[in-house]
Amino acid sequence: MNREQRNYAQVATLLGKAFIRLPRKILNKLTCPIKKERDLAKMYVTLIIRAFYIDGTVILGKYRHICRRGEYMGTYHELSELTCISIGSVGYYLKLLAIDHLIVINAVTGGTRIGICGYDYFSGYELETDTQQRESEPSCTLADIERKMGGRSMQDAGNRQERSDV
Repeated sequence: MNREQRNYAQVATLLGKAFIRLPRKILNKLTCPIKKERDLAKMYVTLIIRAFYIDGTVILGKYRHICRRGEYMGTYHELSELTCISIGSVGYYLKLLAIDHLIVINAVTGGTRIGICGYDYFSGYELETDTQQRESEPSCTLADIERKMGGRSMQDAGNRQERSDV
């Protein structure tokens, strides 16, 4: 293994393999001098980071709940501890995010279920499905088949060589 591959392996081990895409607007709000904007961005990023990336089950208190991809299941108290925002302000910021249609809030026994709208964008899942859809389009499929089987462009190149040999 060469030096560059070792460096890459060390960085991948340190950072992990899963990344989250965040728009620059959210990153700018995290460093905004206005406290309200900064806390709102902090709450949103925390929800994105803590959301489940696959379906599973969550135990809140003594109750078991099914949690879907892109949902956060927890309590306001947990969010308060994670973001260093008071419990009353947590509810306020969640309502602001819900008004902007960034999240969907549902009360469940023992806590709150918060669905992040557009979670697939942040996790990169949308890119995989988008490329699969593009591959199934007729024009892309035809071009790929022609390329694999030596289509028109390959036949034209062969004809030119034969003519130059004559």
